[in-house]
Amino acid sequence: MGQAHTPAMTVNELLRELHRLHLKIHDLREEAERAPRRLRAAQAKIDAASKALQELLDRIKHLKVEIHQKEITVKEHQAKIERYQGQMKAITTTKEYDALRHEIENERLAITVIEDQILEVMLQMEQKQAQVPALEAEVQKAKAEYAKVEAEVGGRRDELYSQLAEAEAELKQLEQHLSGDLKSIYQRVVKAHGGAEALCELRDGYCTGCQTQVTLQQQIDAEANRIVVCHSCGKLLYLPAR
Repeated sequence: MGQAHTPAMTVNELLRELHRLHLKIHDLREEAERAPRRLRAAQAKIDAASKALQELLDRIKHLKVEIHQKEITVKEHQAKIERYQGQMKAITTTKEYDALRHEIENERLAITVIEDQILEVMLQMEQKQAQVPALEAEVQKAKAEYAKVEAEVGGRRDELYSQLAEAEAELKQLEQHLSGDLKSIYQRVVKAHGGAEALCELRDGYCTGCQTQVTLQQQIDAEANRIVVCHSCGKLLYLPAR
C-alpha cells in the first residue's frame, strides 16, 4: 500500500493520535450516557420505596375498614340480643323462653368470636403502623440520593459536552491531514468498526485488537511508517510511541 502522512506527522504518529481522540470521544460519550442511567436508577429506588409505603398504607386502610365492618356486625348482634330480651318479657311459655335464651347465647358467642377477630386485626394493624416510619425514611433517603445524583450529573453534564465538542473538533481537524490510501482505508475501517475500535496498536508483532501475529512484511511496513491493516480483524495498526 502507498505511504500517506502529513509533513509534520508520520503514519504511526497520526494513527496513534487519531486513536487517542477516538478513545477519548468514546469515553466521554459513555460517561454522558451513564448520567441518565444513574438518574433512572435513582428514580427507580424512589418508585420502589414509594410503592412499598403505599402498599403498606393501603393494607392499614384495609384493616381499618375490616375493623369497622366487624364493629358494625357486633352492633347488629347486640341489637338482636336487645330485641330478644324485649321479646322475653311477653313470653308465657318455658319453651319459648328457653328458645330465646338460646338465641341470645348464640348472639353473645358470635360477638365474642368477632371481638377476638377485631383484636387480632387491631394487632396486625399496629404491627403495620409500626413499619410506616421506616418506609417513610426509605422514601426520603431515596429522594435525597436522587437529588445528590441530579446535582452531580447536572454539574458534570455541561463539562462533558464541552469536552466532547472539543475532542470532536480536534478529531475532525486531524482527519483533514489524511490523504490517499490512508484516508480511504481509515474511512472504511471507521465505518466498519467505529472510531474507537477501528485502530489498535501493533505490539511485539501482534495486533492488540485480536491478538493475531502479523507477517514479517507487515512488521517491516509498520517500522517504515507504511499503512498496515490486520489481516485477521481488518483494523488499522500503528506502533506505540517509543
